[in-house]
Amino acid sequence: MTVPGSNSPWLKALWGRRERTHNEESTHTSLLNVFRREKGKISPSLYIQVPLRNPRSEIRLLKVLPGTGEIIKCRLRSVRLANTGNYEGLSYHWSGDEVENCVFVNDVHVIVRRNLYDALRFLRHTKKPRVLWVDAICIDQECNEAHGEKSHQLQLMSRIYRQAQRTVAYVGREAVGSAGTHTLNRFVKGLLYSIRLLQQTEQWAHSLGTSAHYMNTQMRGNYNIPDNDYFGWRTLGDLVDSSWAGRLWVVQEAVVAHEVTIQCGPYSFDLEDIAAAYGLMWTLGVPEANGIQTHFKSLVAERAEERSGQQRTLLSLAIRHCLGQCTHPQDKIYALRGLASDVGPGMHDNNFDYEKSAEVVYTEFARDCMRLYRNLDILSALAAFHNDCSEGLPSWVPDWRVYGNTFVYRRPRPPPEPGACAILFTASGSTSTDPVFSEDGRKVRLLGHVLDTIVDVGDIRPRTRTARDGVAHFVGWRNKIARCSHEKYYEPTGEFMIDVFYHTITMANLSKFLNDALAEYKAFDRNLLILADQLEVPYYVSRVKIAGQWEAVPPWMSVEESTVTSASRPSVNRRMVRTERGYLGLVHVQAKVGDKIALFRGGLLPLVIREQGEDWRVVGDGYVHGAMTGEKFEDGKCEPFWFS
Repeated sequence: MTVPGSNSPWLKALWGRRERTHNEESTHTSLLNVFRREKGKISPSLYIQVPLRNPRSEIRLLKVLPGTGEIIKCRLRSVRLANTGNYEGLSYHWSGDEVENCVFVNDVHVIVRRNLYDALRFLRHTKKPRVLWVDAICIDQECNEAHGEKSHQLQLMSRIYRQAQRTVAYVGREAVGSAGTHTLNRFVKGLLYSIRLLQQTEQWAHSLGTSAHYMNTQMRGNYNIPDNDYFGWRTLGDLVDSSWAGRLWVVQEAVVAHEVTIQCGPYSFDLEDIAAAYGLMWTLGVPEANGIQTHFKSLVAERAEERSGQQRTLLSLAIRHCLGQCTHPQDKIYALRGLASDVGPGMHDNNFDYEKSAEVVYTEFARDCMRLYRNLDILSALAAFHNDCSEGLPSWVPDWRVYGNTFVYRRPRPPPEPGACAILFTASGSTSTDPVFSEDGRKVRLLGHVLDTIVDVGDIRPRTRTARDGVAHFVGWRNKIARCSHEKYYEPTGEFMIDVFYHTITMANLSKFLNDALAEYKAFDRNLLILADQLEVPYYVSRVKIAGQWEAVPPWMSVEESTVTSASRPSVNRRMVRTERGYLGLVHVQAKVGDKIALFRGGLLPLVIREQGEDWRVVGDGYVHGAMTGEKFEDGKCEPFWFS
């Protein structure tokens, strides 16, 4: 082709380079359209070129070649995990199923989701290659057999990210908006400078530990901390609340890494720096902090526990990260195995078999928990992770796809987590369970005895939007179910009925924080009782002053909204019940009149059970006042119950 205007060699070379680039981009676009029609699966030829001779000890690494523009070229190679050299682990959110773009890997066109394409483009250097481990490309995602490549590679993921130089978390520029990335970069840098200055002062510990108001009034001006309505706080909140932090596989990828760098568009931030900035944001009471999901906080807490060497069971991990998002429902269990201390031979299975249904995976997990722990802690998870829509699952198996937003009692670890249970319930004393399963594994036999029968049930306590609604619900329970008065006694223990009621709605003061909130609420509610004979319940509840927002009433008729919220946390999505012999309880939302309350070997809590033909059905756990520390459990009365 003739170069217009000149026969100069360098102009010919330049023109030829532009022509080749144009042709490559045209080919890239047309190939992309073809692969979109073919559903975007990676060509098997890529993994034939780069096989894993031993997927238990080898991995593939992706070398992203230097360059600019839309075309991304990479080289894929296999290496022994014990001799990888330097590489970085990529952590990102698997966006929707739509196919967006393709990259060249060993001259093979590989279709990738848009988020991964953007990550490779932003992370690519212009003058030197960059070596990454990227799950979507480095693992043959089509090999789903129990003992196939994908299963073995997923078992190695914890080691892969732990061995990497760092984990690079790509959250995408959309997390804070294109304009927000620049604001976020400047804001975080300034905030970190202020935090480092604050950390050198005694006021830092004082302000974080006790009084956000003290920091607001005394420190903002001295340390250039912006007001709570500054736009930068919003961008920080958007970053912390990004879809990346909500992805379940991210927990393992970020927790075990030596170092985590968060890449937001062209800017990168250290995870610990973002955690410090978010901690200050929370302490200052910035409004955006209240709407943030718990994913990021759980991630930071998990990373701290990993560094301290604290061991965690797979069950405790599944409960803590139950809100994490994943593509396959089996990953509610699979994605957390690499962090658990009880996975391996003779413990929880470590095979990743995606040909098994979620129902089979969840049932096997529940059976393993009973056998391995010799207790019934798994049944407490039914409070939040099971309902009548959980088809295909036995009643004793939690459905981890369902979350009922219900408080789940967990066996506390020393020292207890902030806000965790401080009291260890032992409804069946120090006994352990020895479950027997049917041949098909869908029925379990447990040993226990019935304590009593439910004769009255209260309304379900929903997660109300206002504290006034919460107070109204408590008043309804108190008057209709507990039937409280200052003079009435609780027959099973001889305590005042009103005190038993307060213990029951908070499941016996589970923590010091709840205990303080309960003391304030009790004082408030006792004053309501003084007026109970003079005013209709709806009238005096509607006139209660909460957080100074309503009509002028005496101070003794006031209560802070946070007090009501804290005191009522264990009762959300549960209902209060009364039994034939006068027991008062806070039980699973699906309990009804006629259900039995029973105690079983190895159970921390009483169970609500229901007769179902020749077998029984587990409805859920509950708190029953006077039967929580083994005082009502009689081992000699135990008989077998088969649950289906």
